[in-house]
Amino acid sequence: SIDVVDLTGFVKSWSSPDSIYGADLYPYDGEIPYVEVNGNFELDINDLLTFVDQWYYDKINVSLPKIAGNNSVQADERKEIRFRRGEKKFEFPIHFDKNDLKAFSATLKYDNSIFDIDSVYLNGKSISDEDINLIYTDSASGIIYCDFAKLKGKLNGDFTLSASVNSNLDKFNPKDSLILELKGINDKSETSLSKTIVYSMTEIPKDYNLSQNYPNPFNPTTTIEFDLPEPGRVHLVLYNILGQKVATLINDIRKEGSYRYLLDASKINGGLASGVYIYRFVANKFVSTKKLVLLK
Repeated sequence: SIDVVDLTGFVKSWSSPDSIYGADLYPYDGEIPYVEVNGNFELDINDLLTFVDQWYYDKINVSLPKIAGNNSVQADERKEIRFRRGEKKFEFPIHFDKNDLKAFSATLKYDNSIFDIDSVYLNGKSISDEDINLIYTDSASGIIYCDFAKLKGKLNGDFTLSASVNSNLDKFNPKDSLILELKGINDKSETSLSKTIVYSMTEIPKDYNLSQNYPNPFNPTTTIEFDLPEPGRVHLVLYNILGQKVATLINDIRKEGSYRYLLDASKINGGLASGVYIYRFVANKFVSTKKLVLLK
């Protein structure tokens, strides 16, 4: 198997005028992967293309078993991807605190029954034409491989792995996640960094909405749900049937998303009496009111 460690070794040999043996891959006899390297003590585009061909052959023909399930993954970090229905691109920021890295790999694992990856590319301010950027999507296994190295110098700056995605949202549920495995290799060909990031998926609603509380009637607790398609200050206020304010339930700034509020009538003003109440939701320019019934 050819991986980011092999890429690091190739780059080190390419960058060292005193030791080109590990990068002198052309000419050769045979066909990849069964080749006998002859070399010519010179480094040029043919040597680079030979390594690239070997890398892609390995990824196309050597498939890894699909992970059993997200619950079996040990996450070093947990993050959130917030998306709107109909969006076609997910972005995965890649940041390294290490300053001795020569190369890194990013392996993205996903459920291919839900996500259909069209294309993947790596962005970064420090990326140049003198870098090796290898990406392969194994859609049958739900795995994306990305190996990156600089032919000159060491890695610096941040990167973003961007994926154009067609999501089968009919099968999507909030427990679904994407798994990103990162590995950084230093100039000694040692693993200097290794971590697994699990991304949970959160859909951002398209429109404002205030739902009817449930259960209704209730005693003493009920749930109020609302949708916020953009960030803003949220006011959720409870009134009695005469229009007098009973309690301010929410008064703060929220980011976009879907929310639930658990109203406990026993904890408001020493306990509310049975009756009909009104709850009013205000967010930016959206206003909505609904009735709820406390029945003891």
